[in-house]
Amino acid sequence: LNAVLRYLNYISKTVHCKDKEPGECAAHLVDYIKERFGNPRIAFIGMQPAMVEALTAQFKIRVVDLDVDNIGKRKAGVLIESISKTKGILSWGDIVLATGTTVVNNTLPSLLIEKPIIFYGVTISGIAYLMGYEQYCFCGH
Repeated sequence: LNAVLRYLNYISKTVHCKDKEPGECAAHLVDYIKERFGNPRIAFIGMQPAMVEALTAQFKIRVVDLDVDNIGKRKAGVLIESISKTKGILSWGDIVLATGTTVVNNTLPSLLIEKPIIFYGVTISGIAYLMGYEQYCFCGH
């Protein structure tokens, strides 16, 4: 879907950022969130280390991840919680920042609640375009 929509010039960011770009993206994300929402509590779905580190320095954040190697560990001082905690974390947060991978791992429907949601990354580019979802991907190619 991403390849077709990119070919047709409907979307542009379909290739992951690399090297120093995740850090640049994360730094810009902090400003983006402040400008849009002030000082929200963030329900963060998926583990993106640079983003979690940057956001933790400025906001209250809780993180859910599917990767069993991350669950129960602390990243940038934040406990990475299991998917079983998702409902509570979504209730706690003022906004939701979710990995675009939710569109392929069948967790996206549970995130579509009555709160602002921003999907990060390139995986969801085509679906975000077609469905009108907000997407943040500052350094994608």
